[in-house]
Amino acid sequence: MAVARQGNFVIVDLSTDAPEPLSPGALALQAAVNEVAEFRSKIQALGEPPDHEYVDEARAAISSINAALASNLEQLLFSESASSAKDRKEQDIRDVAERAKLPYEAVIDAYELYHSYESLLKAAELNMMKLSGEHEVLLPLPDEEDVKSGDGEEVNEEVRRAFVAAKEGTIKDVKLKSCNLSRFPDAFGNISTIVSLHLSDNRLKHLPDSLGGLVALESLNVEHNSLVVLPDTIGLLKSLKVLILSCNKLTTLPESIPQCSCLEILNADFNELEYLPSQIGSGLPNIKHISVRWNKLRSLPTSFCSLKSLRKLELKFNQLKALPQAFGNLINLEYLDVSCNFTALQTLPDTIGDLVALFEVDLSCNQIKILPDSFGRLQFVKKISLKDNPLVSPPVEVCEAGTEAIMYFMRNRWLSFLEEERQRYSAEKEQQEKWLPWAINGLNKIFFAESSHIAFNNDDCLCQQL
Repeated sequence: MAVARQGNFVIVDLSTDAPEPLSPGALALQAAVNEVAEFRSKIQALGEPPDHEYVDEARAAISSINAALASNLEQLLFSESASSAKDRKEQDIRDVAERAKLPYEAVIDAYELYHSYESLLKAAELNMMKLSGEHEVLLPLPDEEDVKSGDGEEVNEEVRRAFVAAKEGTIKDVKLKSCNLSRFPDAFGNISTIVSLHLSDNRLKHLPDSLGGLVALESLNVEHNSLVVLPDTIGLLKSLKVLILSCNKLTTLPESIPQCSCLEILNADFNELEYLPSQIGSGLPNIKHISVRWNKLRSLPTSFCSLKSLRKLELKFNQLKALPQAFGNLINLEYLDVSCNFTALQTLPDTIGDLVALFEVDLSCNQIKILPDSFGRLQFVKKISLKDNPLVSPPVEVCEAGTEAIMYFMRNRWLSFLEEERQRYSAEKEQQEKWLPWAINGLNKIFFAESSHIAFNNDDCLCQQL
């Protein structure tokens, strides 16, 4: 057997002049070489993978199709069609949506398949180089042990290089997107100079507790993973400004999140959140944008209304039954989207009229019948959507006329309310002016009668004494 080096690869010649049994090491090396050749052949057959941009566009398109599907099903639910007709129509709607998603799903499948084979190829090459005694080629290894994942599992070369570069201080933005990571190495938590960490499009289910050691971290992106929980140590990230958690499997967020005092943007779309941290409003003094679309939220904690720096709030596609009565405390809120909570959301708090900075609001696809009169106090609303609500006030014809007509109607409602309150106050005051003299006169009569009775009793006592 002859082992030769060609570029970064090992060529094994197992032919001999006379047949002789191969050693176990040689057999293992032969199998490794064959495995590398197999994976290279499959990757070559697949061709070039789709670009990240195409994949992102495909995912966005699928999300839009799912949103349209949900909207169409909601409209069908409230239609007056017969039950059997509804069933057929529902199946047709679902079939159309599935057909529309097929080309986008094909793009995503091709992308994921390519990178799966690429990961397998790297592992096979690593195994081959180790068996050939040339592992230095793929593992130039300062800190080899440090950069293993939490259970000692080897990580790929891209992660290793990022670790070394970050540790040496040559990079502050660590980008490990689409690296097929199932675990993030604990050792990264010891690098206090990392400012940005991008881990999207991997297979992460957990993040290590050592994440809290990234004291300079300002941006963390872990979208499109399989995260089911976040470490409580995330509250130690005092410099964190942007936290992107979308497209995971989170059911809760850590109660320590309010301790991220510099946080400005929180995106947790497309998860399975059932509630938010109960004390979320006790911190986050700089939060400007919260997006928790496509979750399972039924309510917001009362403390949420203390986030007075909040400017944009997206609550679309949840199961909200109501907004907190103190919702009007969000006095800097400019954009509000609570659309598509469907049958759950039926009323809005009167304090919504205190959102004096509100510029755009989407209330579509709910069960709201009446907008609070206080809505007429909002002076800066330029866009409002009320479609697919069983509205009585404002009436349907006003809603169809657009934002200006809606706000004109609501301002007149508010002025009418103020006039009614003024008239009620005047009537009460007039009534008081009528009965007050009579009441005073009555009290005087009672007082004088009691005084006379006391004086008469005193005279009787005096006569008896005489």
